[in-house]
Amino acid sequence: MKKTLYIGLIVLSLSPFPTMAAQSVPIGPMTSIELERIDQILIRCGAEAKNGKSRVIESLIKKAKVRLTAAQQTQSYRERTLQMVYEQLLQAPLSASSKDATKLVKALAVALPLITMQYFGRPVQPSEETIKIINEIPQILSKMKLSKITNSVDTPLCAEKITDANSTEFYAASSLRLPLHEKEKIFDQRAKQSLQEMKDNLIGPTGDTVLWTGIYIASQAHRYKVTKDQEAIRNLEPSLWAFHDLHKVTGNKSLVARRMLLQPDKKKALDKEWFRGGPGYEDYIWRGHISWDMYVGYLYGLSESWDVIQDQMLKAVLKEDMREIAFGFIKDGMAISGFDTYLSSDPDGCFSDHRKCGFLEVIAKNILHYFAVKAGNAQRALVLLQVASKITEDPRLKKAYQFLLETAWWRYARDYGLTRTENIIDAVVPIVNPFIDGVANTETLLDPVGSNLGHLMLYMLTQNETNNKIRSYYLKGFKEMTHEPVKNDGNSFWNLLLASQQGKNFRKSEVEDSIEGLYRFPLDSYENRKNSNNPRIPKYEGLNSGFFKSKDDTEWYSYEPLPIDIRPMHGFAWQNNAFRMDGEFEAASPGVPFLAAYWLARYKSFIDDKD
Repeated sequence: MKKTLYIGLIVLSLSPFPTMAAQSVPIGPMTSIELERIDQILIRCGAEAKNGKSRVIESLIKKAKVRLTAAQQTQSYRERTLQMVYEQLLQAPLSASSKDATKLVKALAVALPLITMQYFGRPVQPSEETIKIINEIPQILSKMKLSKITNSVDTPLCAEKITDANSTEFYAASSLRLPLHEKEKIFDQRAKQSLQEMKDNLIGPTGDTVLWTGIYIASQAHRYKVTKDQEAIRNLEPSLWAFHDLHKVTGNKSLVARRMLLQPDKKKALDKEWFRGGPGYEDYIWRGHISWDMYVGYLYGLSESWDVIQDQMLKAVLKEDMREIAFGFIKDGMAISGFDTYLSSDPDGCFSDHRKCGFLEVIAKNILHYFAVKAGNAQRALVLLQVASKITEDPRLKKAYQFLLETAWWRYARDYGLTRTENIIDAVVPIVNPFIDGVANTETLLDPVGSNLGHLMLYMLTQNETNNKIRSYYLKGFKEMTHEPVKNDGNSFWNLLLASQQGKNFRKSEVEDSIEGLYRFPLDSYENRKNSNNPRIPKYEGLNSGFFKSKDDTEWYSYEPLPIDIRPMHGFAWQNNAFRMDGEFEAASPGVPFLAAYWLARYKSFIDDKD
């Protein structure tokens, strides 16, 4: 099966592929879950029920054959739901006129968010006009002979609370209970607790601590830029000192360690990937096997916090660290090299960390991600030298970055990326699907880790670029090559990273969905979820992106992105497949994902302190 897939990929990737036309998609879990919640709200508010279903939703479900087009998917979740409610009311065999249906849907558009917020315990202060609209709903429903509702906004709507911690509704309840600024306090406390537990001013699991800590540092820099709160500086500066230690402990000018631990016993044998500390750090050991995602997190943290650092000694050592890393990168042939690490930035090189790859391995492993490899590798070189130039102001580094621009490395960011990879997959999988277990498509095969790093790198490239022409190239690639395949995934962080660079041209619906995603962001640890046994969510068995290295190469996937509150996620929530239905991860959330998106939204004025 795998051999067949590889042969299909190699042969077909050598041919030009047309852009796939937008196709209709079935009503997916987002709509189904929203309808279920509306159904429960109507029943609990007094709607007449039959077999556990309100007659409103029973009629809708019987007629739910509407297919939402790709263009309609850009609407917010609520708009999509209400659109379907409207269309199905018109088709239902009920005494519902077009005028009544239109009036009902307009009223529901106002009422449902308020009812839902009240149901989940969030304070609601409706205007007089809103109260008037909501109070008309019972009369409209009665006239349409659908149900009778006697509650009004003057009485507690849907007061019964959900307490089953295993239910979808419980996750929603936990996420919708608080305003965003109150949720921020909870996640801020979790982040501090994680920092205290690790006792080294780093955050997250050992393997990914530099990426997570860099994103945390950036969130606190954004917080300071908005609030001028000195606590944000007290949070970020110790973590930046930890970054300095992670560089120096290696004794290698190019490297940043994954983690370091105090280990004075020099006779003790070290586990694989661990090394004895360099000059000045002899009593420490550090973990190698370094990857590019660490450097992206490192650069993101430094780049976003650089202009708010108040400790001048810290600024001086970080400037020297960045100079050493950048010149080491250039010296080693545009690569990070040392100990057990080799990280190439060659656009024609290998999609692999830690070592050099042979020609056959480049073909065998990279054919599926050919265009993404070109984009990702080139962007790593561009962003490293760009950020190094910004921080060090060294004319030699500025010249090195300028050389990449003059030799058109920007074209890899503008013209290559996941969109072209998606086109390859769309063309190949219809041929190979009959010969493999499960279904292969872009939703199952594209790697969210690569998407996350691509969004962070292109955010930095557009944010820091002073040449408007080059910036326009970066932005074009950001939007069309990196974000396009995931624009409907409900990923608040990725959506906000792009929108923040688009000025007035950002997609309003994406930002609205992003803010809605933050309201829904779950307060539980969310690392364990199982949705595949939920009959309300249409699913299929798909071939996952790790099929070439895992025996368990198929999983359950949903037809549409799962809501963030029921999505299985490891600790960094935004770096996950939005369609994957089940997951069990060891790392619980330390609060960083919410803080990253929330303070970015505040910094770029998409929300304020009242939200």
